[in-house]
Amino acid sequence: MIAVLTAYARLYAAPEEQCLRALVDAAVEENIHFNQYWALHAVGVAIDTFGADRVELATARRLRSCMPRLPEDSDRARTLRAVLVRLDDDAAS
Repeated sequence: MIAVLTAYARLYAAPEEQCLRALVDAAVEENIHFNQYWALHAVGVAIDTFGADRVELATARRLRSCMPRLPEDSDRARTLRAVLVRLDDDAAS
């Protein structure tokens, strides 16, 4: 459990583009709310660092699939919405 959180913190502090797909998969499947929150933040930092245009369509869809499973008023949902806005803003440009 701690090792997973450490990995999210590491990718938050120093994003790696080649890890984005795995990070999104981990964030979507994470069962511990606190860990999922930080995984989603790490995804946001990666998108900010490398650009939304670098996110594969399947990865973006996987990330969007997580939204209906989150409580609407949760910090996790707010974080995910902020990440998805980054993707939507890029698609609109």
